[in-house]
This record gives sequence, C-alpha cells and structure tokens, in this order.
Amino acid sequence: MQIKTYFLLFLALNLPFLSILAISEQVLTAHFTYVTVSKYQVLVSPYNMTDIVKLLKEAKKAIYIEVYILTYQDLADVLASKSQSGVEVYLVLSSRVYNGIPNSEYSIIQYLNSSGVHVKFLHNKFNYVHSKVFVIDNETVIISTNNPTYSGFTRDLGVALVIYNSTIATWFSTIILNDYKEYFPNYDYPGLVISPINSYSQLYNLFSYPSSTIYAAFEEIYTDSGLTNALLSHQKVYVVASRTDLNIPTIQGLTAKITVVDNYVYLGSINLSKSSVDSNRELGIIIMNDTLAKQMRSIIMSWYGTSTESTSTTSKFEVYMIIFIVVLLLLILLLARLRR
Repeated sequence: MQIKTYFLLFLALNLPFLSILAISEQVLTAHFTYVTVSKYQVLVSPYNMTDIVKLLKEAKKAIYIEVYILTYQDLADVLASKSQSGVEVYLVLSSRVYNGIPNSEYSIIQYLNSSGVHVKFLHNKFNYVHSKVFVIDNETVIISTNNPTYSGFTRDLGVALVIYNSTIATWFSTIILNDYKEYFPNYDYPGLVISPINSYSQLYNLFSYPSSTIYAAFEEIYTDSGLTNALLSHQKVYVVASRTDLNIPTIQGLTAKITVVDNYVYLGSINLSKSSVDSNRELGIIIMNDTLAKQMRSIIMSWYGTSTESTSTTSKFEVYMIIFIVVLLLLILLLARLRR
C-alpha cells in the first residue's frame, strides 16, 4: 500500500515533466520545408559584405531589391548606372523606419528616380518592410542579414548568402515584384521563410528539430515571439543576441539572424520578436547543406566566444531532466527505507 502511495506521489511530482516528454514526442513530427543548394558564397560583415556591390555590377538584364533602408552610396551608384544602361531595376523600401527615414535616403531615392530606377515605398500592409534581398538576372539571389548602409556593410556583425540558383532567385524576384505592385498572395515556396505568412511555423519547427545542439545568432531575441521555448529546448544551446529579454550572452553590433540545427541553416531578415514574425515583411531561407552548416556554426561560435557571459546556456530540457532525476532519487531512497 505504501509503495503504491509513493508511486502515485512520484507520478504527481513528475507529471509536468512527463507532459513535456509527450509534447516533445509531438515535436519530433514537426515539419519545416527546406532547399538544397550546391553553388553558393558566404559574405561576412565587416570583412567582405561590400562584395554585394561588385555582384550587382555583373547584372545584364534585371536587378530586384527589397530592403529596409538604403543609404550606401556605392550601391546606389551601381543601381543608377545599371538602370541608365538598360538594366531593369526595381527597388522596394520600407515606408516606416525607426526614428524616421533619413535625409540621406531621400536624396538617394531622388537620384535613383532620376536615373530610371523603379522605386516603391511600401505603405500600410506591413509594420515594416525589413527584408534584405537582392536578385540579379533571376539567376543569383543574395539574402543578407544586414541593411545596405555604411554601418551594415562595414561595421555590423552579420552575414549574406549568395545563392547561384535560378529557381530560388525567381521565387524571390516574384515576391519583390508582387510587393512592388502591392499584390500579396500566400506563397508556398519550399524552404522560404516569409513574414507574416509562415515564419513562425518554419522557425518553430526548425528550432524544435530533434538535435542535441543548436547554434543561433540574432539581433533581437524576445519571448513575445513565441519561439524562445523551442530555441532553448536543446541539451546544448549556443545562442547570442544583441538585444534580448532572456538571460543569454549578448554582443554589441550584432545584426545577424542565423540558426544552425544539425545540417540545416536558417538565414534571413527575421528577428525573434512578435513584430518581425507577425507584422513585418521579412524574407529568409532554410537550407540543408552540411558544409554551409559547418561554416555558419564557426561564424556563430566566433561571436559567441567574444560575447558577455559566454557560457553554454542551460536549456529547459536540462532543467527538467535534473528535476526528474532528483525526484527519482528521492523515491528510491524512500523505497529503500520502507524495505528495512
């Protein structure tokens, strides 16, 4: 009778943990889409992010860009020159910018308009247009975590991925041109992470992937995103941010938005905040590529090692496991006493 009583006590004390195990089993079936790429190039700020300008110079037919803000003059000069030489250039910008659109951007837009560039400030539909995507000739797409500003290209800590794939490039140019036309369908392109359409489900399922270790670097990580529990659910968590309401390592100047789980890589403009997931236009991608995953892990760990309090974050899984073990040991001790 006493054994039965203690067994029931054990179940009661561990019910929350057992429930979490059940939830974890459901997570194992969670699904996110991804793409595979064979030809790509990684750019890292502040070292060689300005190579984006060099790549745009190679455009022969068309350039499609959607970014939060554009104040980098060298890039503007290339767009103006290409437009004047007959290359079709479309540029979508956010009509809302934190602290207001700077005068330097208004000056650049006037310059681009006079050069024949098609410029659109996207109004009303989204809180912010926060994308950072460049498409060249529908053959190459550059997905960046940094804004095309002097700081974004030469000082901030971030990455850009140059993908040489016409199918993926066309997907992104379709989104950019539709945004330019203010036509907003629901997209179902595999691997693409698009706010406010599917970024929550794509990132939640990626973060919930059954791997013992996760690596992530984000400019913003906030609990209101609804994604932090999944992010911290792994046994080993190497996560760094610039701004956060979590007790995790931080580093100034970080503008990256990247995650590595196993051989899957997320990279894009989406921060872990409610606005970024639910209200903004944001663009990113999930790629399965073992070599790219190793490269991104190395980059993240280089930032993690220079961050404040750079020790591995204890995950919620580890906390619950510790509680489970402690309660189990107590039960064993109680049963041992009963048998004396």
